[in-house]
Amino acid sequence: MKSVFIIAVSVICSVVAVLGVLIAMDMYAVSESQKAVAIELERQKVCDKLYDNTGSLQDIELWGICLNYGIIESVNSDVELCGNSLSDSAGLCRTAKKLEVIRLIEREITINQDFYKLALSQKSDLQTTQKMYAESIEKVQQKIDKLSTDLNIATEDEIIEIYKSCESPSYKYPSVSCINLLNKITNVICEKHDADNPTCFTKTQSDILADKPIRALNPGINHWNNVVYTCNTSEGMSLSMENLEMKQCVCRYDFGDGIGPWDEHCP
Repeated sequence: MKSVFIIAVSVICSVVAVLGVLIAMDMYAVSESQKAVAIELERQKVCDKLYDNTGSLQDIELWGICLNYGIIESVNSDVELCGNSLSDSAGLCRTAKKLEVIRLIEREITINQDFYKLALSQKSDLQTTQKMYAESIEKVQQKIDKLSTDLNIATEDEIIEIYKSCESPSYKYPSVSCINLLNKITNVICEKHDADNPTCFTKTQSDILADKPIRALNPGINHWNNVVYTCNTSEGMSLSMENLEMKQCVCRYDFGDGIGPWDEHCP
């Protein structure tokens, strides 16, 4: 009878233990399920703050990627919009986008600690990289500002010499490409000498590239061209300045004190 009692107690204890384990497992499953829902709601909140789902098509697309595939995937897609260039500006763009997300994760993510720690572990390196890009861009801008100052105070001959030095080892502004240098030179010349002329930019670049006198700096050049055209069309004369009648027709006009083709043909 005593043995039966002991066995009965053992069975009851086993059943209670099993029930306890089952209840604990069920409670754990419920807890994990609730945690998963909370994590998902946190993620959705981050996605909603990162991208405007009522805004541009680009934002809507990124918001959809964030919801369906995750924050990291959406950030990677967003970063691609900065381009694959190795330039400092593209690098700064990519770094800034990543840091923006990390700061948002830092404020909004409280439950998914693994994801929180993973994101925050990159913050310091990204801040260092962002500072490096910003300093590099600032140095380049300082050189560009110096170039603008130099061009504004340079004479015509000095401006042309700066342009001609572009592809030589003596070039002082390596952060400015030759095409950008040409654009800057043209803008400076036109702003100072012929701002109201819509054709100034095209004509000035053409003159510089052809190594001809710059018309915006020497109004007599335009006058010369008009006179040559008039003598040719109105008088029916040959365009060649070897033609004596053409030379007499053109040289009747005053072209001012500037240097130009009239010095050669109308001494």
